[in-house]
Amino acid sequence: MSNEQNNLLIYKDKNGNITVDAIYKDETLWLSQKSMARVFDVDRTVITKHLKNIFTDG
Repeated sequence: MSNEQNNLLIYKDKNGNITVDAIYKDETLWLSQKSMARVFDVDRTVITKHLKNIFTDG
């Protein structure tokens, strides 16, 4: 039996509602761009810009 712990942070909006859907697979948490925008309280285009920069920089 492993002693490792998996921690999951739950993000809530200003009213205390959980507004993010995520998939946990192979020790990775996957979110859509729309969900990431909700977590960080930004427009989805901001997430798109950052992802584009990541892929451009390699």
